[in-house]
Amino acid sequence: MEELKRLEELQKSIEVKIKEMEASDTSKSWTEHEAYMSKVWGERASVNRMIRLIQPYKLSDITEHHGDLMTLKEFKKACNEGWFIDYDGSGTYVKDGQISDISIYPSDVHAGMVRKDFDSVIWFNR
Repeated sequence: MEELKRLEELQKSIEVKIKEMEASDTSKSWTEHEAYMSKVWGERASVNRMIRLIQPYKLSDITEHHGDLMTLKEFKKACNEGWFIDYDGSGTYVKDGQISDISIYPSDVHAGMVRKDFDSVIWFNR
């Protein structure tokens, strides 16, 4: 299970980034601090994307939902055309009419880090 080992490594990396963020030097100027935090948050976002790409998932029946169900192709097109941004909300992967426990964000699409083992997305606006 190489993927599970990689998943554990990535999760540890997230924990390190959080600790780095919490221990950041507050004596830095605002510009220095902002640049440092942007780098840490960017690295953390990349690791989170990698985790979402390989983590195991659970499927459950779609009961009542307050989102928009669309094919993965439609979701990717909407993101690429600027209809959805991370600030707007998030989606959840769907496979064979069942909802997963894995989120997807427009920035995942822009980064080219989209799972191929799902066929649809339910989008939830904020």
